[in-house]
Amino acid sequence: DTIKQLRLAGRPVRIVYLKSRRVRATTGTAAHFFHDTAFHAGVHTMVFAQDGPSVENIFATYERFHKRYVPFMQAIGLPPSKSLADRIYYEYGGDPESSWIHIHTTGNLAFGRSFRLTNVHFSEYPYYEDAKATRAAVMACVPKTPDTTVIVEGTAKAIGDDFQALWQLSTDPGRESEWVGLFMGWQEHPGNRIALP
Repeated sequence: DTIKQLRLAGRPVRIVYLKSRRVRATTGTAAHFFHDTAFHAGVHTMVFAQDGPSVENIFATYERFHKRYVPFMQAIGLPPSKSLADRIYYEYGGDPESSWIHIHTTGNLAFGRSFRLTNVHFSEYPYYEDAKATRAAVMACVPKTPDTTVIVEGTAKAIGDDFQALWQLSTDPGRESEWVGLFMGWQEHPGNRIALP
């Protein structure tokens, strides 16, 4: 809903998502980004995680969508594609790498500053070694246009880190910010609740 509202307002989508654990924020973000990337030409989606096992887990989510998604009762299919260990490419207009999804760790800030990124997901942002520098490097590749989406997502870790500062900026009505803060507590996800005996 927030993405739709920001799109209707003609604003770039910039969301800070403060969450509890296990509310499937990464899966929800992956679903949105997969659909946007697979069905549109020239969409570049970059997902960052704090370590190798997290990269593998997130890529497995995208790969499940890629292999199992059946759009519109098979009335249309996904475009030609190829899948590698940490990325998926979709072909449009004869370009076999027109649209893509890459999943990376945050270890290399020189990951490719020549990219124009459409969608960026910073997964579990508070756990990056140098979150602020990573965000600055990546955001330089994302134009401030309404077709772009950046989601910074994580569980709270420390007072005074960049995630807390970004969250406070996004939720302070007295300060102007391009970021919108969203919160989901553990009790809001049905899988985290059981009936009392």
